[in-house]
Amino acid sequence: MAQSKYDRIIKPNLEVISGMAKKGVSEKDIAEHFNVAYSTFRKYKSEHDSLSEALSYGTEEANAVLSGVLFDMAKGFYKEIERPMKIKRSEYKDGKKVREWEEIEYVKELQYFPPNLGGLALWLTNHDSGNYSKNPKAEVKAADGGVVLLSEIVGDENG
Repeated sequence: MAQSKYDRIIKPNLEVISGMAKKGVSEKDIAEHFNVAYSTFRKYKSEHDSLSEALSYGTEEANAVLSGVLFDMAKGFYKEIERPMKIKRSEYKDGKKVREWEEIEYVKELQYFPPNLGGLALWLTNHDSGNYSKNPKAEVKAADGGVVLLSEIVGDENG
């Protein structure tokens, strides 16, 4: 009996599939990459725990890395970066300048990236949703828990 497409194509490439999921490649694109119909790929996923686990592992690993990046963005961070710097060079012979040129050298420096308010808001709404929400529910209560009476605004003769 001939091997199934799963056994021939998908199973030997589970590590590759996990790596693709880790990089954010959609399941539809993974199926297309291996020349498998998306409906068939979904069927394989439901029938084979190894495929489902490979996809989940890749996605979970990517989420963990991105969660760390988001956390750094929310609080601000330092990162070593390389910057190009133009250096003038000169060549002297017998005390006289005979030629001059410029070169680009890369220097490393520590750069601070301040907190990103969007990253901070996203982190708090996802990790402390009890205290932070995009759509908070307004609750109006009197100090003693009773009904809050709002006074009527009365305009003057001109208003």
